[in-house]
Amino acid sequence: RGYTGEISIKSVSPLPNGSNIITYTLTGTVEVIDEISIMITELPVGKWTTDYKQLLETMLIGNNAVKAADKSDNPSDKPD
Repeated sequence: RGYTGEISIKSVSPLPNGSNIITYTLTGTVEVIDEISIMITELPVGKWTTDYKQLLETMLIGNNAVKAADKSDNPSDKPD
């Protein structure tokens, strides 16, 4: 209810009984403020603020510079 992120189908795997297992990718919402600042306005469903903050802190290098995250760093693509 009220979720502003994106929900998209990642894969569909058929089962022998004719039904399907559907895997989804959940993406939060972020706004780029300037070259060194972003504002996260919506976390992916199931992600907790404290856990996400810890993830972001692992990306910090130097004095507040954030390394570029490639697609494999996207926490919404990883199982819990």
